[in-house]
Amino acid sequence: MRKKEEEGLHDKAVAEIAKVEFPYPNKSYPNRKTYANHPQRNMPVKKNEELAYPDIVVVDTEKEKPELIGEVETASTVSEDHAVQWKEFSSLHTFFLYVPKNCASEARRILNSMRIPLAYSAVRAYEFDTQGKIVISIA
Repeated sequence: MRKKEEEGLHDKAVAEIAKVEFPYPNKSYPNRKTYANHPQRNMPVKKNEELAYPDIVVVDTEKEKPELIGEVETASTVSEDHAVQWKEFSSLHTFFLYVPKNCASEARRILNSMRIPLAYSAVRAYEFDTQGKIVISIA
């Protein structure tokens, strides 16, 4: 469970990552659209017979189906308990995981121990610079 004091950080990170990493539609991908599911739910994905709301969902608007899923974690949610959800999402669509920069090693350890595949086999680390701008790197 995410700590209450991390909610604002999480929502800001989701919005910024969606905007920077998944800027759809664009010239190269005019049929993709990005949805952020925080602070409100906008685009579900089907998980078995249930609906789930990953933090970021990119949809192919022609096929009307999700193509990419992004999950954004905070320090308190980089855990094996949360990784159960990562595993579920990774089995549905191309999956991207974003974690705070100082949690990248732990996230990689959990992913390896639970055999969870990631898009392009990389954890993405994020942090905010002194001006409040998000900085994303491959960790």
